Amino acid sequence: MKGILLAVLISLLGAFALQAKETINIGINMGISGNGEAAFFQVVQKSFLMEEQELNARPNAPYQYKLFFEDNMWTPRDSVAAAERMISLSKADAMITLADYAFGPTAPIAKRRQIANVALAWGADKADGKYNFLFGTDEIVYARVFYSAIKDSPLKTGILAVRQSATPAFVDEMQRLAKADGKPEFPVTFINSESVDFRTVILKLNKEEKLQQLVLILYGDDLNKFIYQLRQSDYRPAFVMMVDGLKGIQNREIFLAGGAIVAIDGRLPEEFEEKFRAYAKESPNQWTGFGYDCLKLIVESIESAPHSTEPMRLRIARAIAQRKEFSGISGTYTQNKGVFEIPPLLFRLTTTGEEPFTPTTPKL
Repeated sequence: MKGILLAVLISLLGAFALQAKETINIGINMGISGNGEAAFFQVVQKSFLMEEQELNARPNAPYQYKLFFEDNMWTPRDSVAAAERMISLSKADAMITLADYAFGPTAPIAKRRQIANVALAWGADKADGKYNFLFGTDEIVYARVFYSAIKDSPLKTGILAVRQSATPAFVDEMQRLAKADGKPEFPVTFINSESVDFRTVILKLNKEEKLQQLVLILYGDDLNKFIYQLRQSDYRPAFVMMVDGLKGIQNREIFLAGGAIVAIDGRLPEEFEEKFRAYAKESPNQWTGFGYDCLKLIVESIESAPHSTEPMRLRIARAIAQRKEFSGISGTYTQNKGVFEIPPLLFRLTTTGEEPFTPTTPKL
């Protein structure tokens, strides 16, 4: 009888210790429905959930982690509403924000409310190194990498990009690099997200501007619609683009035939891919690893920080700001003024796979 009572007591004490462990609430502001790329981000959502399970299964973890998701419907307005809900109603201690359309309008909120906002996005000018942090590869680095890929190309090259908050900065950097090399400006065509008809755009690029190569910044439904309508035309430019081997993209053969150059921010370790497939019953995409690393950065930063009586949201923000380097599953990130950067890799797509592409270094 005493043995049974002792076992019950130990069990109760263990349960009490688990409940007494401080909980850190992390809100994730992302598009789960709306644009056709929602399916792309739903895979990233599964990486967050897998990691939450792993973190809370650790027997000696100093904190419990609770994730909650706010669907911003792929609009800046809903992203703002999602951030306010996370902070005011769900009492978030930190935020993770996906994509630049959401990061731009939520960065001032994070600064005003003094909460860490780790963004898997573009928008280097929004990163302040105190409350707002950019994670992955920003638009300036991408512009430099893309420019290096085409600067010596004999093909007449232009830029086709969806108009989002950070894409003008990408274009400006491309033009600056061209000017520094004494080259003419690139013809630029911006389209609004969820454009219905690309036929006029394709006709202009092909017949009027006679572009032989496109730097392509399109995603999700926009990209799929563009490719669908491109296949119906006689226009076959070469491409430089930002896609992880074109996973999830329909009609990819049009890229393979032209030997497209793609930028990939980081390669996932095989063991992570296997673990993710076992958990999610599907393969990871490029942002799956970045999402996992965003949360990993927050967790490692706060768990290695000295104890403080300050509110948790201030402790997390300060802990992230003090990290100068971070090792994640996608590679090693270095912080520079609030941007945790990882250099992208360039590959040329072929019908047999991906070949490393080593361009010249642009003049900065």
